Amino acid sequence: MTGENLISIVLFLFSIGIQLTAAIAALLLIRITRRKSAWILISLAMGLMAGRRAVSFISALTSGKEIRVDTPELIALAISALMLFGVLRIRGYFLSIYSTEAALAEEKYKSNAIIEAAGDGISIQDTSFKVLYQNQRHKELLGEHIGEYCYKAYENNQNICNGCPMAETFKDGRIHTAERHTTTEKGIRYVEITASSLKDAAGNITAGIEIARDITEKKKMEAALRESEGKYRDILENANDLIQTIDENARFIYVNKKWKDILGYSDEEIKNLTLMDILDKDTIPHCVELFEQVKKGKPLENLETIFVAKNRRKIHVEGNISPKIIDGKFISTRGIFRDITARKQSKEFIKHIFGSINEGLVVISPNYRILTANPAYCIQTEIPLENMQDKTCYEISHHSHRPCYEIGEECPVKQTFETGLPSTATHMHFDKEGNPIYLEIRAFPMKDESGKITSVIEIFNNITERTILETQLRHSQKIEAVGILAGGIAHDFNNILSAIIGYGHLMLTKVKTDDPMKHYAEQILNSAERAAALTQGLLSFSRKKISKPAPVNINETIKKVEQLLSSLLTENIEFKLIVSKEDLTAVIDTTSIEQVLINLCTNSRDAMPDGGTLAIATHLVIMDEEYIRSHGYGKKGRYALISVTDTGIGMDKKTREKIFEPFFTTKEVGKGTGLGLAIVYGIIKQHNGYIDCYSKQGKGTTFRIYLPLQGTKPADAQTVIHPVISKGTGTILIAEDDADVRKIMKAVIESAGYSVIEAANGKDAVDKFTENKDSIDLLLLDVIMPQKSGEKAYEEIAKIKPGIRAIFVSGYSSELVNKKYLMEEKLNFIQKPISPNELINKIRKILER
Repeated sequence: MTGENLISIVLFLFSIGIQLTAAIAALLLIRITRRKSAWILISLAMGLMAGRRAVSFISALTSGKEIRVDTPELIALAISALMLFGVLRIRGYFLSIYSTEAALAEEKYKSNAIIEAAGDGISIQDTSFKVLYQNQRHKELLGEHIGEYCYKAYENNQNICNGCPMAETFKDGRIHTAERHTTTEKGIRYVEITASSLKDAAGNITAGIEIARDITEKKKMEAALRESEGKYRDILENANDLIQTIDENARFIYVNKKWKDILGYSDEEIKNLTLMDILDKDTIPHCVELFEQVKKGKPLENLETIFVAKNRRKIHVEGNISPKIIDGKFISTRGIFRDITARKQSKEFIKHIFGSINEGLVVISPNYRILTANPAYCIQTEIPLENMQDKTCYEISHHSHRPCYEIGEECPVKQTFETGLPSTATHMHFDKEGNPIYLEIRAFPMKDESGKITSVIEIFNNITERTILETQLRHSQKIEAVGILAGGIAHDFNNILSAIIGYGHLMLTKVKTDDPMKHYAEQILNSAERAAALTQGLLSFSRKKISKPAPVNINETIKKVEQLLSSLLTENIEFKLIVSKEDLTAVIDTTSIEQVLINLCTNSRDAMPDGGTLAIATHLVIMDEEYIRSHGYGKKGRYALISVTDTGIGMDKKTREKIFEPFFTTKEVGKGTGLGLAIVYGIIKQHNGYIDCYSKQGKGTTFRIYLPLQGTKPADAQTVIHPVISKGTGTILIAEDDADVRKIMKAVIESAGYSVIEAANGKDAVDKFTENKDSIDLLLLDVIMPQKSGEKAYEEIAKIKPGIRAIFVSGYSSELVNKKYLMEEKLNFIQKPISPNELINKIRKILER
């Protein structure tokens, strides 16, 4: 084998290797370029070329031919080399591209990571203000709004917001900043917006970047700081102390409102003042020395000095001064002072208070000894101050050698010493005459600077008058309550008695003169009349009895019943009547006042079984504030005083306190109902008057009656003539809820010739009248009825038939009827129990008008 042949074999094999390498490189480009078809075809072509040459090479070897590399083979070798070179260059190109893309991807990942990790919200908007991108922080801060217009998404506007930084950036391409706030699901958020532009290669603005920084907390802190500064300024301005700041030259930098109010200088005047201008001239040298100490950094506490106001008034102050030093340099002083002028005058002030207080005041030590007392306390105890000092409070107040709390009394001083709190108690003492004195005692602690109680102030307030008034009020309320009960009982009795009396009278009209039943009927009527008198007494006590008040001369009224009153007394009792010369005209019901006098004279007679003197006297009394205060009752004005005095056995205190209570009596069983004085009390109260009793055992009794006077003269008495009227005709509507009373009324009225229509209540009365309005001549209405009262029924009926005549009937009083119906002449009232004759006469009189 020649050398030439060997070179040909090597070149031949090298060509095959190049072609196979190119085929393999082409296949490898599939992974790099991600293009399969093209590189598979190229690899297949290169592989076929390599296979063809391999076949030619093997064929030459097996045939023994000499292998030579000719020109075509060289050209094929060159092509194979070029193809391998091309494939390798393409591979390098794509590797470079993908390396760049990977780098770009990595850079994008890093950029996105940085943007997402940023503490601020970042968004991108196009030139139409549409949101193109938001990082996560931006979404958390303002909500996700990609694809929406920023002005609508963030501030719910229909157009671009005023002062929008992005709009300004789109105009000039510069960076702009603004503060905005928006409402999110988490509430109002404050943000600082920084806008910058994005430009293309030509420099045109294509979009904008918006960086939103959450400044909500910052805003809150700023608001809190402003509030804190405001509070600080407010505290300084509204402090009760004088606050001032002065510089190193003793000129005022700041003074608060209290300082200006007390010293009286204006802001303009303060600018020209120094510390020396407001100091008392006697204190200036010492204050200058102290100011120099403060400038060296020494604070001062509890400093006392004297300021001089603009009006030259001296003001004593006490306070502290502190220096303000920055970097070792003195800047200013801050002084806080309190006006102690009043405290300086406190001893004189306290002495004046002690002397002017009307209540007794005493200062007591922890061992209950009196340290000092005011003049009022000395007057109350009738002991000079020098004689009570160093004595115990219980010795002076209770005349006891033991503390009051040891003898069962509540001690407010002890309570205050133990608790440190004010305490109150009420004690009863007795004056020299043995009369009770009620004292309200209040104790207040006095403490030192450490809070320890050093003494107690005890204040004595005489509440005797108030206690008596409270007792009288309770008694009056009790009497009023029993009076209401008595009025209700009397009403029920009156209904029952109306039936008894009515049927009794009907019985008398049916029996003959010689009939034994007539006597029984008369006895029934007599008993019924006595029962009626008793119910009238109950109504008088309850102040609900119908009365006919008119202007009457009190003196003349008493003179008219003088003979009657004298006849009530026994021969061993002397009767005296003493009337005043003044004209005592009062609006009274004469019958009721006569009953009062009869009851009082009867009691006086019974209180003098062995004889004595009974005197009735009248006087003019003017009640003023002093009179009312001393007596504990009354109303300012002119009064007729009627006094009934006897020299009988008198009463003790316990008896005197109960005499006006109903059913209370000191008489034996069967000799008194216990209603006499209760009725008297009710009558006087009904007349807006007052009654009291003065009595002592063995020294007699005096009742004093006060009746208010008026200027109207008494009317002349007129004789009333009742003509005899024949049997009547007409129809009467009776409205009465008590069936028994209604039946007897019907029987009595029908016996007198009238027709009757019955109604069980007010509503029934209106219905019955509506059905028979043309035939009914008179209404007989009970005042108090179920469903509709007599008054309401009358109002409705009067609308149907104006001018209809009516009579009101009740076992209650006129106080339960609207007074206009009693005062008008067209309306009438009859008090139960009703006498048949009285009822028929009333009906005839009204129908005959």
